[in-house]
Amino acid sequence: MRSFIWQSILLGFAATSTAIYQGAIVTSDPNAIGVVRVQSSSDTNDFGSGVVVGNGKCVITAAHVVKGKTPGGLKVFKNKKEQNMIIRTDTSVTASSIHIHPLYTGTSDPEEHPSAYDFAVVELESTMDTSPWKVSLTRGGYQDVTLYGWGSISMSPATFPAELRSAVNKNRDVDSWSQCKGWSNIVGAICIMNPSSSAQGLNCGGDSGGPAVTKEFVVGVASANNVICGYQTAGLLAGLSGTNQEAFMRKYENTCGFTFGSP
Repeated sequence: MRSFIWQSILLGFAATSTAIYQGAIVTSDPNAIGVVRVQSSSDTNDFGSGVVVGNGKCVITAAHVVKGKTPGGLKVFKNKKEQNMIIRTDTSVTASSIHIHPLYTGTSDPEEHPSAYDFAVVELESTMDTSPWKVSLTRGGYQDVTLYGWGSISMSPATFPAELRSAVNKNRDVDSWSQCKGWSNIVGAICIMNPSSSAQGLNCGGDSGGPAVTKEFVVGVASANNVICGYQTAGLLAGLSGTNQEAFMRKYENTCGFTFGSP
């Protein structure tokens, strides 16, 4: 499943244990998180991405990736880095339960139903290795894997949740590239770029629910012309700044091994 809904995930070194606040995942242990591929057991073309958090027993992904799926029919595949490429392995863990925010009313087509509640927590039958991918240091000493979500570019910005509009607006305003200054070129694709490079676009790619799993290091938001439009340095994880979203995430703190609060 490839689409244009994305989450924002920020990694850092400010905490002694894995913490999630305002959608940011912050940990003192760079091994406490991993990027994985979430896939239907019966359809290898139906997939998205996710991020393993905390104790390795849970994956955070997009709700539309797992909407309508049964736990036994959902597998999470570990990725590995090989010759600067992120590739899927055959090592997988089956989901044991799927939790979608009750206020998410979208279908499996996020371009028709953009939502600030488009996120889910997937529990796993067994612990997944939480370090299949190391990301490199970027601005501010953080490890960044930043993604944001919105729907089809044919829709007016006013139709998108305020959290997502704000995120994109902040992102595009930090860059001088003309392609990044308006919504018309923002397609929601995710690109990988080397942190030492300037805003030169590489080929884009990725899957709903997590970072792209190709090429090199840092994830950025791309324009329709494959121009990197800068980084977000704080995130919402699909709108996780609201009271309803926070309450939902706190229910899984003990199970998943993270804490949720405000910075």
